[in-house]
Amino acid sequence: MSSLLVCLGLAYLTSSLGLSLALGAFLGGIIISESHYSHQVVSDILPFRDVFNSLFFILIGLMLEIKRIWPSRWLVLAVVAGIIIVKFLIVLITVRAMRFPVRIAWQTGCGLAQIGEFSFVLATVGRENGFLKREIFQVFVASAVLTIMATPLLIELGPRFFGQIISRREKRKEVRVDKNSGVSLAGHVIIAGFGLNGQNLVRVLKETGIPYLILELNPESFRRALEAGEPIIFGDASSSLILREAGVERTKVLVVAISDPAAARRAVQIARNLNPEIFIIVRTWFATEIEELFSLGADEVIPEEFETSIEIFVRVLEKFHLPRNIINTQVQVIRSECYGIWRGAKSSSRRLSEKIYDYLEAGVVETFLVSDDSLIADKTLGELDLRGKTGVTVISVVRNEKTFSAPGADFRLEKRDILVLVGDHKAMDKAFEYLGA
Repeated sequence: MSSLLVCLGLAYLTSSLGLSLALGAFLGGIIISESHYSHQVVSDILPFRDVFNSLFFILIGLMLEIKRIWPSRWLVLAVVAGIIIVKFLIVLITVRAMRFPVRIAWQTGCGLAQIGEFSFVLATVGRENGFLKREIFQVFVASAVLTIMATPLLIELGPRFFGQIISRREKRKEVRVDKNSGVSLAGHVIIAGFGLNGQNLVRVLKETGIPYLILELNPESFRRALEAGEPIIFGDASSSLILREAGVERTKVLVVAISDPAAARRAVQIARNLNPEIFIIVRTWFATEIEELFSLGADEVIPEEFETSIEIFVRVLEKFHLPRNIINTQVQVIRSECYGIWRGAKSSSRRLSEKIYDYLEAGVVETFLVSDDSLIADKTLGELDLRGKTGVTVISVVRNEKTFSAPGADFRLEKRDILVLVGDHKAMDKAFEYLGA
């Protein structure tokens, strides 16, 4: 609330000084953004943002006089077309000047082709000061409303239209592509996207001696990879020309690890058409995208949402000391059911879940390493009295790859010893806490 009062107070102050309310609110936002509490302020003020957004659109509707604007409807449509075209071209050129791909520039232009909120502030000030006549102001309001209404349609249809243009363009250029101009690799791995997943994969492929080629459209990532001597092509993996240059017809595996879902789907579809034998692995964000990617030709789809959920329940089961083979079996059951558990389908592994419950009730075997700074080093098992204090039994001790079975109470522990412990789950948790104290 205090942050909101700061913005409103500065807006009132600038208005009192003869400046605009918007300027004061803008200055208030800058002041708050530079403070150490800016992130929490943004989180707290989000509900107010939704309320003010609603009021903004309500006020636009109240300013629109349909009866007055209807005779000028053709002028309004012409203005709308001009606004969309001009703003689209400005954004397109600006984004391209920043060295982003044409596809990204196209999508950004479609998303920003409407009239912005600040334009209403300027138009209102112009009308109040007599710079805009009432009729012209109504044309502006009507045009703004139509551009805002058209924005969702542009965002939805713009990328599809762009895809059709690129497809036709690439078909016309197909006869001019030099088959020998691309990379001369064969049986290699194409990695689309050089983010964290791509970098980890490159590290493993490099150590194992498997040839690879990277496709990246982020200029900064491309520059860093190029300076590091990586085999990389600057280009969009959803372009058939780029995939051909990367040797997709000769490659063995394609790994799609890009964040744009539409581009990932297009890359899978094009790669499958160009090379029916290729093995395609796709990294996606959500499990809801799995079926569509499979239908387009992907062989393996790895959703981060799903893999994260698996890792979470694996860590939970490990906390309860379940045997690793039981955890692995449960993971295999979930994956074999094609993510059915996370879609609400009933699992067919009821007997396995009953076994897990039995394992939770039964005893487990764990190991504990005596670290160099451990307080139990140089103590005997009798002095430790692990069974009496926790209920866990030491059945053997491993020292320098030599096993001492059933050690007695006078057995003295040394640094780097490995204790083999047996007990139930609650006792085991208590023992680990006692030994690590």
